[in-house]
Amino acid sequence: SGHYGRGQAVVVADSFNSRFKPITLDRPRCLLPLVNRPLIDYTIEHLIEHGFYDITILARAHSEKIKAHLDQSNFKKLDARVSFSFHSLSADSCLSYGDAIRELSNSGEIRGPFVLLASDVISNMDLRQAMEYHQANKKKEKSTDCDSALIPLL
Repeated sequence: SGHYGRGQAVVVADSFNSRFKPITLDRPRCLLPLVNRPLIDYTIEHLIEHGFYDITILARAHSEKIKAHLDQSNFKKLDARVSFSFHSLSADSCLSYGDAIRELSNSGEIRGPFVLLASDVISNMDLRQAMEYHQANKKKEKSTDCDSALIPLL
């Protein structure tokens, strides 16, 4: 698949909770509209703007609807480097982000450093800077496997 740019991005398209029921009974939270666009579109657009073209989507509920939406999107037409891979999570064994990443890692789909984003959170964080920070940290301290970034809400 298209391993270009800054590396792999993993987008978790499941919230592992039921706070938005009943509106999420028929469609996933990441496909709920914000200004007439599904939330996940903002996340994908943000990744592409920051040079992440190899995008893995993790989904548990409504995975077929998410895949259909992205297959019909213009992201690949706008930039040929964009590639999506889909990983459907087991509803029984995946109850959290940690479970999801463990399952993805065990499947061999994580190929190196990656950014992890929620599909229903919109951010303007500089992902390039975050990845550069992680890579510099990793050079200084070899045991650094993970960095997290928090941004203030205004």
